[in-house]
Amino acid sequence: MKHFKRSLAVVAGMAMATMAPATAGANTGTGMVSYYTAGTYEQTTNTDGGSIASASGTGDCQAACAAAPAAGAFTISLTVTKAHPPSPCRFLQATGTMQATWSDFTSSSASISARWVDEAIRMTGTVTSGTFQGRSISALFHPPSPCSGPFTGTLSFSG
Repeated sequence: MKHFKRSLAVVAGMAMATMAPATAGANTGTGMVSYYTAGTYEQTTNTDGGSIASASGTGDCQAACAAAPAAGAFTISLTVTKAHPPSPCRFLQATGTMQATWSDFTSSSASISARWVDEAIRMTGTVTSGTFQGRSISALFHPPSPCSGPFTGTLSFSG
């Protein structure tokens, strides 16, 4: 009788799971969705002597794309909070935002922090609204020059 009750509970749980409504959009699942990115990067000095870094570009989905937008355009704005002397364009710490508009006409906003590591800019954060809301974001951009120019990289969402 115990085995029958356990089996019945498992079958009932499976039936409820298959009858539950699916949530639309890329917020479902826990796999890492990754985009190959390319764009332009620039770091400038603002009026109070601090540095501002920005990037804009596009991305095409490369991994776990079934429930994710196929492509998107994004902008990243960073305020440098800790410089990396003697290089005027590298930084140890920056904070800012990422905005994306996706090919399925949805959008995302994220709060991010960033830093130069070796020859790349590494960013991490959390998506605060829109597609991928609540998921972690990570990015790795490879600009050929630390001050400005084109870049390639990855932009990923997980969790």
